[in-house]
Amino acid sequence: MPKRQSRTSRLTAEEVARDEAIRAKYQNKPTLESLSASGDYLPPLKQQHYFELLHALRRLKELRELHGLSLAEVSKRSGMDRSAISKLENGVFTNPTYATLENYAQAVGANLRFVIEEAGNKPSVTR
Repeated sequence: MPKRQSRTSRLTAEEVARDEAIRAKYQNKPTLESLSASGDYLPPLKQQHYFELLHALRRLKELRELHGLSLAEVSKRSGMDRSAISKLENGVFTNPTYATLENYAQAVGANLRFVIEEAGNKPSVTR
């Protein structure tokens, strides 16, 4: 069996101290509530909302392909970077702004709308 190799750390003393402080801060395994209250962590996204976003992004990709548009063409039409569009379509970038989604939708000839529902009721407002 080959001998295990190790390398010396290239971190500065300040970087080592910072990393140790971060490790010490999280040794108590904080709860989601305490992390959210600290401002160091955003509350988790509900899985339903995540899947709805992925579905919408998949639909935009389907429309792009249906219209025979390349990523480069959508990039020109929307003003978005081609790699950003690819990351959206493949679920890598899952926190787009409404403006980003609107630009993409318009570039593929679609209208973007969202629905606000009161809990337990049918949609009350659409855009």
